[in-house]
Amino acid sequence: MLEVEQLSGGYSGVTVLCNIHFKAEPGEFVGIIGPNGSGKSTLLKMLYRELHPETGTINLNGTPLDSLTQKQIAAQLAVLPQQEEEAFSYTVCEVVELGRYPYQKGWFGRTSRQDREVVEEAMRQTYVDHAAHRTLDQLSGGEKQRVYLARAMAQEPDYLLLDEPTNHLDIAYQVHLLDTLKQWAAKKQMTVIAAIHDLNLAALYSDKLLLLNKGNQELLDEPSNVLKKQLLQRVYGTALSRVIHPFAPRPQLMLEPDHLTGNIINGPLETLQKEEINNELYVTSAMDWKTLSSAGEENGFIWARTFSLSMENWARKKAAFEGLDVSSSDMHVEEDMDGCIKVYTAVINKVGGADAGWTYRPDFVCILLFIDSELNEGEMAGVLAAAAEAKGQAAVDTVHNREIMFGEGPVTVAVSGQRSSIDTQEEIRRRSARLVYNRLR
Repeated sequence: MLEVEQLSGGYSGVTVLCNIHFKAEPGEFVGIIGPNGSGKSTLLKMLYRELHPETGTINLNGTPLDSLTQKQIAAQLAVLPQQEEEAFSYTVCEVVELGRYPYQKGWFGRTSRQDREVVEEAMRQTYVDHAAHRTLDQLSGGEKQRVYLARAMAQEPDYLLLDEPTNHLDIAYQVHLLDTLKQWAAKKQMTVIAAIHDLNLAALYSDKLLLLNKGNQELLDEPSNVLKKQLLQRVYGTALSRVIHPFAPRPQLMLEPDHLTGNIINGPLETLQKEEINNELYVTSAMDWKTLSSAGEENGFIWARTFSLSMENWARKKAAFEGLDVSSSDMHVEEDMDGCIKVYTAVINKVGGADAGWTYRPDFVCILLFIDSELNEGEMAGVLAAAAEAKGQAAVDTVHNREIMFGEGPVTVAVSGQRSSIDTQEEIRRRSARLVYNRLR
């Protein structure tokens, strides 16, 4: 275990870090985050003893770091710093072999068979084995970064310290590198401590995050507790949004640049118009709407300017189970408004043979609900649920009145993202449901 207690220090008498304290357990991935100048690289340099702290202690497996020789440290701890001094005359294999130095004995330590196997595996894991006999000056920045990581892996350390390990790497290699680190950490119980600028990568791969701010320890906790919107906006001084990753229980952060979020369009509902495209009817807009739909092919949150009313392909698939047919010629479209809310409803008829006892009945209902308001995803889901419930209630009431019944069909909610004149989200849900119910009745 690596233990840091009350660590403070900096450069030339200038204190950069103040009172840092944390523990890193075997197999744990600790991400260090914070703005530029917050002390991330300085902390790492103290951990691998390039810098000596003014106060505080660092213990490696219960032993003070200052009491160990450099070779003893290298046998336990490997480093991938932000910048490397490049030895251009060295080949890739020779650079990676340097990672075996802590295990060689005597002045002229020879490379053993085990050393060669470890080196080859490290090069393979980092995808540099194909360049084993090329010199560093023949490699790109991303390839050099992978070579240095292979060298660190060849040390087979208990602790791996990395300063911006994804620098110069494209997204595929970023994911592969961090996946590899997680696998090594789990398999070998290796502790990984990495300074990471990309907060989304830090959230996906870190077991704990240490947030630094102007040299001080702001927070140490799980990613979901550290990556809070208000906290990060204060520390980083920029606007952002927080969402949950669609495939993992980890937070992700979205920037809010002024040129995308500062545009206000007057009268968004007035930009909506019905338009026929390739013999199908759509509602189109001159602006993007944040959209949530219950349609099977368009479920989830998206941004859109074109919304289908025809549903013909969708309805045909549904009707085919009953041996029936549908026709867009039997579609009836209506629209209505209530202040900042506008609804479009489209009804498509099922068409059956004489043996079915009827020739047609409306059975597919498409609802497009446009709201000139600023709703988050949870609030949008609430409006969609209220609209769907109103649609179902209208169908029940229609049956009780012994009129023709309607049933299946998607409900779509689209919001402008601009502030609304409606006071509460509850009022938006209530008025949306009422508008849907009244239109269908």
